[in-house]
Amino acid sequence: MQENLSFESFIQECLQELMRGSIDDSDNPLQLLIIQTQYALSQASFLDLGKKEILNNLSLSLKNPMRVAIIGQFSSGKSTFLNALLGDEILPSGITPVTAKVCEIVYGENLALEVLYKNGEVIKKELTFLELVDEMENLKISHYKLYAPLPLLKEVSFLDTPGFNSQNESDTETTNAILESVDGIIWLTLIDNVGKNSEKQILQTHISRYANKSICVLNQKDRLKNQGEIDTSIEYAKSAFSGFFEQTLAISAKMALDSIKRGDESLYRESGIKEVLDYINDSIYKRASSAKEFRVKQSLRKLLVCEKKALHDRAMKCRQLDGILKIFPQELKFNMLQSGLEDSFKKLFVALEIKFDALSQHIFNAFELKKTEIVKESKNRFGFKSTIVQSKDINVLPKERLASQLCSEDSDFAMEFKKLGFSMHEFGENLSAFIKEQGQGLYHRIESFCTTSELSFERIYKEIYSDYDKALLINSADAKSELHFLQLSLSNNLTNAIVLCLERLNFEVENALAKHRGNQDLPLYNPTLENTRNLINQGLHYGMYQDRLSLGFSIYKRTLWNLSESLNKLYADKSAVIKTWLDECSSKIAILDKTKESVIDFGC
Repeated sequence: MQENLSFESFIQECLQELMRGSIDDSDNPLQLLIIQTQYALSQASFLDLGKKEILNNLSLSLKNPMRVAIIGQFSSGKSTFLNALLGDEILPSGITPVTAKVCEIVYGENLALEVLYKNGEVIKKELTFLELVDEMENLKISHYKLYAPLPLLKEVSFLDTPGFNSQNESDTETTNAILESVDGIIWLTLIDNVGKNSEKQILQTHISRYANKSICVLNQKDRLKNQGEIDTSIEYAKSAFSGFFEQTLAISAKMALDSIKRGDESLYRESGIKEVLDYINDSIYKRASSAKEFRVKQSLRKLLVCEKKALHDRAMKCRQLDGILKIFPQELKFNMLQSGLEDSFKKLFVALEIKFDALSQHIFNAFELKKTEIVKESKNRFGFKSTIVQSKDINVLPKERLASQLCSEDSDFAMEFKKLGFSMHEFGENLSAFIKEQGQGLYHRIESFCTTSELSFERIYKEIYSDYDKALLINSADAKSELHFLQLSLSNNLTNAIVLCLERLNFEVENALAKHRGNQDLPLYNPTLENTRNLINQGLHYGMYQDRLSLGFSIYKRTLWNLSESLNKLYADKSAVIKTWLDECSSKIAILDKTKESVIDFGC
């Protein structure tokens, strides 16, 4: 009985050594750093659930004990080893690789098991569940959490992990994820099988990238004959695993458990488990605070750097957007000049001139010479009157025949002028389509700046495009409207213009003839092609077409100028908005940089 008490006192002494120097996390200045970071992030952008969860977990981690992961290939005796560390057989051994899951062992007032399912459900189970769970149930489980009323667990939480050579590939992924957040890693291997190529490969592939590798433990040293063989295995392990571990120890977890059952202190010391506890106390525990500080600072720094990068990206996008909007008027102008639209536009007036000339020529060519008797009265020297009848060829216009021919909707001229009007309409449509296409190109370039993580900016970008789209639409609509007006004018005025021209020419012929009859000294009317063309010009408002289709400020050039003016004014407005964004980004980056400096300088 006395021997058992002495052994229990020895165990308690080991545990007390681990518990000395504990830190009250509630007064940890790292918490203030977390709050500062949260403020900086909230100033930079919307603090989403992901960031909130990270910050909350960091705050919780300040109050949590250090975490040590037990890593190794499957069937290396991790559960037995953990039982030896804990001083009680609470973990079942011999679990098959298929059903193995991470088991986090933490302090609790009573021995209890929680099963955490992948759907977020947490259910309390009996410890025997670890041995009875089947493969189908296992697929639904995320991990286990085992509570035990052991003083050691107030300062150290252990994680029993699946083996790297488990049959379940997700177990390896889970183990790798665990290694990123622990304070210490204990690699457990069998002493008589140490240094295999499979182990070296695992260490090289998985373990080498993690800083807190800590210690290599060679289990089942009781299977060797003597201390010499044990020392040889230790030296071989050090050589085989060179550069991976700070220390290599040989133990027998079985001997440790047997010693606890018997209360045999010497057997406990011989098992080597105390050396592992000492290492946890002297190395891992002493570094746990700085490791936790390092981990928290790294996490905070990562959050700040990521947010700063997001702001830099946003600022870069703003500058790129500013450049796109600035150059867009010049690009649009250049593309219009390269598109062939101007040449097509010029052809409209050329075609109009040809049609006016053809119509004028046709009317002019329709004049006919008609013999007409002209009566001339005269007096001789005696005062007697005499009448002389003269026959003259006079230009006359077959007005009725021409009117019937030219004013018919089926006439060649009517069809040609309709075709010309359609060409004007078609150009307006082509111009509008081209401008719309250029706007679509701008939209796709602006759209590339929209991301799901920047919903507010996505809305602003779309507002920018909407304003540009409106400006393009207004100017193209104005051009289409003017061209449509010219088309209608040409169509509606053709008949009136022809009738007016014929009536005026006929009037000139008859008026001149009437005057000539009264005074033969007055000339008869001799029509010219220029007279005819001038009358056609008047009737069809040639000056209007010339002004809008040919002269310096034609519809095309006016549209180009109006577009340029509208877009440049729009750019000036949007550039001012973008500058405000950039100033805001600079201010937010300054806050993040200041907070990052606090994180870096913390503890210095």
